[in-house]
Amino acid sequence: MKISYSGVWDDTMRMLRGNASLFVAIAGAFLFLPALVSSLLAPVPPSSQPDPGTQMLAYYSQNWQLLLVVAVIGFVGNLVLLILTLDEGRPTVGGAIGQAFSLLPSYFAMSVLVLLAVSLGMIALILPGLYLIGRLVLAGPVIVAEHERNPISAIRRSVVMTK
Repeated sequence: MKISYSGVWDDTMRMLRGNASLFVAIAGAFLFLPALVSSLLAPVPPSSQPDPGTQMLAYYSQNWQLLLVVAVIGFVGNLVLLILTLDEGRPTVGGAIGQAFSLLPSYFAMSVLVLLAVSLGMIALILPGLYLIGRLVLAGPVIVAEHERNPISAIRRSVVMTK
């Protein structure tokens, strides 16, 4: 099966036009607002270390709890958007939020595995990391659209689908 990029674009634009205000509200509540709050509560400290890597490590070690909460809220927001887009049962926003919490453990585990794989690929020479991003991009939608609870199976399915 060959993917038509113009067809994908047309479908995406059709979905966005029909639900733009809803998607903006959900993205604002689950993605942008938590990021804004975390930037206010955990601002980047002044650079007292000469090495930027050391400064980043200090920032993350001081603020990891807040950043983890923001990441989990973002995962829920991503899941809600995927559910509203891909679930043929057309759930309500409240129903989508409930479904998102039930899928959260699988999605979180899949995200950690993908992050590790892509990070190792980026360390290897950047190009393998970019390749892995392209191959693993559908793992999240697979969890939602195919009701896949196993993160490894979702990753495998993503690799098959992006062949």
